[in-house]
Formats: sequence, C-alpha cells, structure tokens
Amino acid sequence: MSTPDEISAKILAIFDAAMRRRSGYGVSEYAVIDDAEADRIQRKTGFDLHGWSRDLTEDAVRHIRKKHGNPKTEEPRGQIAVTREHFAKLHWILKNADEITATKTRQGLDAIRYEKQINGYVVIIEEKRNDQEKKMSLTSIYIYKRKPAGDT
Repeated sequence: MSTPDEISAKILAIFDAAMRRRSGYGVSEYAVIDDAEADRIQRKTGFDLHGWSRDLTEDAVRHIRKKHGNPKTEEPRGQIAVTREHFAKLHWILKNADEITATKTRQGLDAIRYEKQINGYVVIIEEKRNDQEKKMSLTSIYIYKRKPAGDT
C-alpha cells in the first residue's frame, strides 16, 4: 500500500507528463481503494468497489485543465481554476469527501460524485471504467468558490 505522499507523487507525475505532451492517452494506476473507503462508498452509492483501483489518464488531465483550468473562463462562472496543486490533493479529497453520491456520466456510465469543502467547493467525478479490471477513472474536477444553491 502506497503512502499519501507516494500517491500524490504518482498523480503529479501523470499530470506533468500530460502537460508535456499534447496528445496520447497514457493511463496509470495511482491507488487502490482500501476496504474502509470501499465500505463507505458502498453505503453511500450502492457500488461495491472492494478490490478496485484508481487510474488517471493524461487525456483526462488535459481535458480538466482545458475545461476548468483557465482563471479567465472559470471566474465568470463563479469557479476557481483547477491547478497542479489541486491534482496533488486529489486522493486526499476523494478519501475525505464530505458527500459521495452515485451518478451517471454523459455517456451513461456509472460514476461517483465526490464533494469537499476546501478552499472552495471541490467536485470530482470518477467513472466505473472497467468492471472486469475493477478500475475507477477520473473524468472531471471543478471547483466552485462556494457550494452552489440547490447543488447536492
């Protein structure tokens, strides 16, 4: 089992590789979902993620940075731009989320929405990418300045 610092280092290595290259999928596993977290997720969502791991793709990093990483576009939306430092805290935020809910992606895949109040209101979406290989994959991060009214 990796330490939190080792997990953050893995995530930042993927982030840095994605920022160096303009294209390429580059998928890397960065953490295993431990039993305590899997139990919590199952209570909140009904998804049994015992034995599952988390991965991150370079493509997802580039997508998040393109859609939610520019202060000039995020500010008018009442949001904070996602930075490298937010990625460094990714695993901690997932493990310490204030709210965890089941959802669906635009493609109709099962997903989990994690929410955490920390220097803004962070929303992270992970999708169940591969049931056979038991992989959860990050699809989006966005950060509101404060929790939107009526948002779950």
